[in-house]
Amino acid sequence: MKDMVYLLHSALSLPQQLPLKHSELLLNKEKLTQLPKPLENVRIQMAEEAESRATLLGCAGLAYLSLQRGFLGYLS
Repeated sequence: MKDMVYLLHSALSLPQQLPLKHSELLLNKEKLTQLPKPLENVRIQMAEEAESRATLLGCAGLAYLSLQRGFLGYLS
C-alpha cells in the first residue's frame, strides 16, 4: 500500500518538478559555458608568446651557425 501511494505521489508531482529541474539545468549550462572563456584567452596568449620565442631562438641559432661557419672558413 505504501508503495502504491509513493508511486501515485511521484507520478502526480513529476510534471511540476520537470520545469524547475529544466530551468536549473539551463542555469548550470550557462555557468559552465562562461567558465572556459578566460582560460581560452590565456591559452591563446601563451601560444602567441611561444611562437614569438621559437622564431627568435630559430633566428639566433641560424645567426650563431653562420658566425661559426665564418670563423671556420677563416681558420682553414
